[in-house]
Amino acid sequence: MNYKKDTYRFISIFTSFLIIAVFLASLYIVKKEKTLTTEIYDSLVEDIKKSTQTLIDNKKNANMAISIPLVRDASIINAIKTNNFDSLDLETLSLQLRENTNYKNLWMHIFDKNGESLYRSWLKNQKEFPQSSKKINSSNKEIKKFIEVYEFGLGFKAIVPIKENGENIAYLESITKFNSISKSIKSHGFEAIVVANKKYKNKIKYPFSKKFVGSYYVANLDASAKILDDLSEKKIDKLLQIGNHSIYNEYLFTKVKVENDLAYILLFKKLDTIDTKTISDFKTQAFMLILFLVVVLIFIIVVYSYSNYMKNMNKLNKNLIRSVRKIKSQKNKTQLLLDSQLNIIVITDGEEIINSNQQLLNFFPQFKTLKEFKNEYTCVCTRFVPFENDESYILEKDYDGLNWAEYILANPQGSFKAAMYNSEDELRHFKLNVSQNNVDSFIIVTLTDITHEINLQEESKQKDKLIFQQNKMASIAQMLHNIAHQWRQPLNVITTSASSLQFYKQMGKLEDNDLDESCSLIVSKAKFLSNTIENFRNFFEIDESLQRKSISEVVFQTIEYIDSILLENKIILEFEVQNDLQINIYENEFKQALLKVLENSIDSLKKQTVEKRVIYISIKDKTLCIKDSGEGVDEEILEKIFEPYFTTKHKAQGVGLGLYMVQEILTKQMNFKISLKNCEFKYKEETLKGLEFSVDLKQDS
Repeated sequence: MNYKKDTYRFISIFTSFLIIAVFLASLYIVKKEKTLTTEIYDSLVEDIKKSTQTLIDNKKNANMAISIPLVRDASIINAIKTNNFDSLDLETLSLQLRENTNYKNLWMHIFDKNGESLYRSWLKNQKEFPQSSKKINSSNKEIKKFIEVYEFGLGFKAIVPIKENGENIAYLESITKFNSISKSIKSHGFEAIVVANKKYKNKIKYPFSKKFVGSYYVANLDASAKILDDLSEKKIDKLLQIGNHSIYNEYLFTKVKVENDLAYILLFKKLDTIDTKTISDFKTQAFMLILFLVVVLIFIIVVYSYSNYMKNMNKLNKNLIRSVRKIKSQKNKTQLLLDSQLNIIVITDGEEIINSNQQLLNFFPQFKTLKEFKNEYTCVCTRFVPFENDESYILEKDYDGLNWAEYILANPQGSFKAAMYNSEDELRHFKLNVSQNNVDSFIIVTLTDITHEINLQEESKQKDKLIFQQNKMASIAQMLHNIAHQWRQPLNVITTSASSLQFYKQMGKLEDNDLDESCSLIVSKAKFLSNTIENFRNFFEIDESLQRKSISEVVFQTIEYIDSILLENKIILEFEVQNDLQINIYENEFKQALLKVLENSIDSLKKQTVEKRVIYISIKDKTLCIKDSGEGVDEEILEKIFEPYFTTKHKAQGVGLGLYMVQEILTKQMNFKISLKNCEFKYKEETLKGLEFSVDLKQDS
């Protein structure tokens, strides 16, 4: 609608303006924050540099102020004149200054006009640390105050001449360290590291602080251990190259040169100790201003939107009323369409019913409305029951994180069913078809009643069971017949041998060799009979799993069951193997099927008056082929020969299950393809006519 477009356009313009304003304000705040930070750092650095320089100048003056009164001390003058310093105790003065002033390490050094050391207050043994002579200009009467790198490190010095009668008789040198300087700097919030220029490293022979960072001598005893641990000679070199100030780790860093690069005072102040209240106040005020502007803009947007909304409210209400009426009408049409379907239709999300057609209530007549049904059963799946451990029947359960409807949707290739009891306690079967509405993601489930088809399948299963049972009984009867044939010749041999033994014994002509030979023959034939029983017993065992077998070996073993019948009926069986195969089969079932085919050929040959009774078996091109010379069968019979209970025999000779069971075993259990047809084939230059049975083994070779 137009009012929506106007509102969106207005909001978009104001939002864009707001974003730009906030962005520019943020840039200004960031820039201003940097400027204020720089100003604070500059102010701190300027103050600390001035303070440090003042401390240095004051220290020089104070050092000189201490020295001037001492040169008039009579004990010092007397010690110089007598060259006896044993009674001179300037160390006590140094201790008093340490206790009562900031001078913690004041040293007094007296040397003569030639610069030779006479007395050092900090040494008990004046010869302990040899010191080179000082170069003194005796004509220069000026008092000196300066900073110097010397044998014991870096310090403040004041040299004042000691006079008698207007003549310089010696000099007093007072020496102080930088410890009071660093302590005062620390009171300003800075850590001080006082280092001598590394070019003077070799000049320092007896370092007072005993601290070095590479070639840099650290003069103050209270230098921060944390900062010293992090510093290195290279880092100090880089720090000395920095201009006014810089950020070093979590510190604001600056430096003060001492006596034209004689030494440096490195100053460090922790950033979190710097007062940034000015910055915080500015940022707070800036953000408050931005917030105020945002609130004002939002207020403008709200007022405009509300005004626009109120203008169009009546129009919307009218459209809404028309839409509701239209939806109700559409809903009624949809429900009528659902109710017109013969199948049960349920609209669900897989967890609960959203809607259904009247057929659901017809199936459960105890419920008058869908609401009543939902009060009892949240989901139609609650009524699903299992059926004969068939996994295609859906139940109310979790399918790897999916509900039943989602599971069917995720497996569109599957064929799913459900079983439910109706109000008469009759089990009904339904085929489940599921689709999903792309608009609201609801799942539409159609339940088609297939109870009649399922009952027919169950009847077919019962029929198949009966057929298999009848086939088994027929097979047992046939097998007993085969056993009788297999036993006839060995029993005749045993009977003849026993009769011969009895006759020779009565005649008194029984020799030991004859007895041994006859007994061996009887034992051999008895073993044959026993093996025959064992073979036929194994023949009826059911294979639980597929086994990989040589097809030629299986055929040879099957032929052994009927070799006596073949001999008795003067049937020639020829077996040719061009390419043997290893296939996965249920061995005993395969033998039973093969035996049925061979027995069918034998029965056909026995009925015929042909001169040559031949069964030809071949394995080539991944096909097992069995041909006989029994003249074949009529084409009309050929079409029905695999049907159950069909037989060409007299009713007293069979029930017609042989080739039907062959088909069931080979095609359904082992998934082979079989065929049966009339054929002609050559055997020893003679053309024979009969029936050809073939098994296609390609898929399992």
